[in-house]
Amino acid sequence: MKSIPCRRFRTALFTVIAMVPMLAGAVCRTNPGGQACTLIAIPSVVLNIRDAQNTPIAHATVVFTRNFDPPVTITCDNNCDSVVLAWEQPGHFEYRVTAGGYVAASGVADVYLDPTGCHVDGKTATVVLQRDTTIGVLFGVWTSTNIAGQSTILRFDENGAPIGAILTKRLNTGDGNVYVQFNDKKITGVTGQSIVTSQAPFPSRLDTIVDWNVLVGGIAIGFENAILAADFNSLAGSLIGSNVTYTRVYAIPPALRTPG
Repeated sequence: MKSIPCRRFRTALFTVIAMVPMLAGAVCRTNPGGQACTLIAIPSVVLNIRDAQNTPIAHATVVFTRNFDPPVTITCDNNCDSVVLAWEQPGHFEYRVTAGGYVAASGVADVYLDPTGCHVDGKTATVVLQRDTTIGVLFGVWTSTNIAGQSTILRFDENGAPIGAILTKRLNTGDGNVYVQFNDKKITGVTGQSIVTSQAPFPSRLDTIVDWNVLVGGIAIGFENAILAADFNSLAGSLIGSNVTYTRVYAIPPALRTPG
């Protein structure tokens, strides 16, 4: 990386696939000897997020803290190799990595300034995620669309418990959608529209077969005897005699987010 005297980079948080210098005006830092620092940015912590076969995970979420400050959440899409948590910030980092179909993993990194006092001595860690062999494989958001163009969007927590659902194009009022929260879970919903609270069972799993279904206002949602795909990103089964397929998605719809 090219070095330019005095000006240095402003600290920034990014989800980064490639480690590249980040240019931004900032107050000049000098080292303890009074020497001006150079215009380069060093990442504080870089995570290489991979599976057990050493293949980069395509989609993941990292929640981290620095010096026990409030947590920061970042995501990576398409390639989670070389995810940068922060730039030029020393301190104690604690992080937790989650990805659909995998068991969460955690780690820590202590980052200090280098001997010049100008830049951090960055840390790089490989985070290996193992396949989830429990019902927790459902963690995240799944969507299915029937032949009438009506979609069912489901969200499950890390343990596989149902959080909420959106049933699209079911009503003639509002935006036409039904918003559901299950058991003791809460969802944000949509302003001006009611949220249905429904009791729902815990899903079950036997090897690669998963089951979960419930009636909401007379509407059956879920899946029976659904077979998980090899990558755990889709499942195919039936529901009240009709075929149904669900696909994992990586963004939580605002209405299904937890309030607060």
